[in-house]
Amino acid sequence: MKSVKNEYSLPKHGSKHERNWKGKIYEMSIIKEGEAIKFLVDGKKFSSPTGAAKNITKQEVNGWRFWHLRK
Repeated sequence: MKSVKNEYSLPKHGSKHERNWKGKIYEMSIIKEGEAIKFLVDGKKFSSPTGAAKNITKQEVNGWRFWHLRK
């Protein structure tokens, strides 16, 4: 099994990522809040891309794959 650490990399704050889900385009912005990196979608902050993806899909999902955040 591949390590998530090796397969995915944390996106830089200030970057934006789009995803089409069921005909709607969602944009995730990477922001810095103090020392923490947050993932902002539709005005809501998440601590991980997975949390942001789950909020959209309403199901278990790998957020790194959902947002195409590969190295």
